[in-house]
Amino acid sequence: MFYRINSLILGLAALLLFVPSAFAQLPPQEAEVNSISVSVLDSTPAQATVTVRGSLPNPCYTVAPPEQTVQGQTISISLKLQPPTGRRMCAQVIRPFEQTFSIDLAGLTPGTYTVIVNGLSAALTLGEGAAIPEAPVSSVGDCPRGDRANSAFRDWEGGFCLLYPAAYDAQQTENGATLISLPGTSAGLTITGEPADGRTLDDAQAGLLAAYPDATFAAGEIGGMAALFTGDLPGETPRRQAFVIAFDRLFTLTAQPVTAEIETLWSAVIESLTFFPPTTRPDPLGANATEQAFDDLGIALMLPEGWRVLRQPNLYGLLSPDPSLAALAVGQDFPLALGTLENLTADDFETLVTAGLERFARQGETGLTTEPALDADGRQIGVRFFGLSRVCSATLIPFGDRATIITVSPLLCDADHAITDEATAAILASVRLLGE
Repeated sequence: MFYRINSLILGLAALLLFVPSAFAQLPPQEAEVNSISVSVLDSTPAQATVTVRGSLPNPCYTVAPPEQTVQGQTISISLKLQPPTGRRMCAQVIRPFEQTFSIDLAGLTPGTYTVIVNGLSAALTLGEGAAIPEAPVSSVGDCPRGDRANSAFRDWEGGFCLLYPAAYDAQQTENGATLISLPGTSAGLTITGEPADGRTLDDAQAGLLAAYPDATFAAGEIGGMAALFTGDLPGETPRRQAFVIAFDRLFTLTAQPVTAEIETLWSAVIESLTFFPPTTRPDPLGANATEQAFDDLGIALMLPEGWRVLRQPNLYGLLSPDPSLAALAVGQDFPLALGTLENLTADDFETLVTAGLERFARQGETGLTTEPALDADGRQIGVRFFGLSRVCSATLIPFGDRATIITVSPLLCDADHAITDEATAAILASVRLLGE
């Protein structure tokens, strides 16, 4: 539909541009910066700001929140343009802007730094007596949880955790490195960690340049920490590396060969890698776990502190204090659920496998795999079934003329059916028969 417009509006229309909603999908571009000035505020803890003056392509653009990285004595701040959204009319005139942003000083030490904003630099000096905020500390609780597409790996003593595509295997080598590789091949990614002993990313760069004088580097961030990325390094097998210092440890990531598959692995690890203070592996059940007996199921298990049992008409649901797991109960999808399968008898575990497969087949579940279900002492107490469409696994334990069944939510398992929540896995491993 067209509108009649008078000559005045026609004249103004020459200065206007119709911006379709698809314009919002354009990749962000760097803001044009003409000058910057840095100020240190008289405050405790220390605070600093940078005032940026520049130009916007038209009044519909805005400046996106700044992205800051720190490498050595250089604080790099990237300012990108936020394109207009929706269907808007924008005058095609350049619009000057002036904005002041806070500089994140957390974790810095007294000294002189170079602040770079989109190519322009200014000095920032933090005095010896400045009360500088401590760097935020990640915790083990920040570790990502695996799913059907991605497996989770955690190195307690090494101080890091990550996700990797389920098609790969993760293992620790004899020298303490973590190797994530395609089964049966040497293609993959290696992570090593060692005490930094005062070394910086600049030192890591200098060491690599000694071996590869033509190596290229780019600053970035991994797990919220400043990182240094190399370009592809030459050799019989091309490879790339990244360096990051976290909790006084220098981590080196090496991927080789550089192929499309390894690119996918590299991206998954870089995006999910999380650092925390190195620690010893804790007991997932905790010191205050209590035993819960289920007389009508013939079993008992250990419940960590904070876990609760919810009695439902046909099952027991175990409720976790973890908010992300507690939310499962809203849809009756508990981390662990316990119940019975009536009229399922077995004289031994072999016939239990047969009876279980037949029962599940009548429900349309085929192609299942099984493994023995063991108690904490290594004695077989039942059979665990995998490949079911609605649960991660189902454990059947003979109990008179029926079987006790324990199911694990599919949201808590990776592609290999491994339980990704350690407390849930520990509870399942603690199950024992009553009277034994």
